[in-house]
Amino acid sequence: GITLWGGNASTDNDYLQLGANSIIIKANNLKKFEATDAGAFVYGLAENDYVNVKSDGIDIVAADTVVAEFGATTLIGDDDNEHVKITAGKLELKRGSETFVSASSTGLYTSGSINANTGIIGGWKINSGSLSKDDLFRLAPAEEYIISSSTFKVAANGDVNASSATFNGSTVVE
Repeated sequence: GITLWGGNASTDNDYLQLGANSIIIKANNLKKFEATDAGAFVYGLAENDYVNVKSDGIDIVAADTVVAEFGATTLIGDDDNEHVKITAGKLELKRGSETFVSASSTGLYTSGSINANTGIIGGWKINSGSLSKDDLFRLAPAEEYIISSSTFKVAANGDVNASSATFNGSTVVE
């Protein structure tokens, strides 16, 4: 191979080294760049902090730990612990050993609760103060009727209005 020194070869720590299968650049005796069959490496302040550009993606490494991968699978964080993972068919959020959010073509799954002021889940419309299914059924605790449909209503005070009703085992007062 060939080594090009930045100054005196016996005292200088800056050099460019061209080998049969690699190129290495060092400054102050720290590797700053390396190109090999495994990809191109760009180093930070330490040789265990680097970015590796390889044929199937990019890895970001800090203190010898891969903290992010970008490629067919994108991973931000430690794969064994907390991370965000994105593949062609899935999004995954993980905390420790628990995957607490997973979204794919099969649906959205969470180990926690879902909080929303508005939206639609399974055809049910969520509004700030109500939950409704088309114009067929409505739950609205702060409105005149807590439960209502076109022919059945329950008011906050317990009054029930129905166009027709059957009660078994109860007394109905008119």
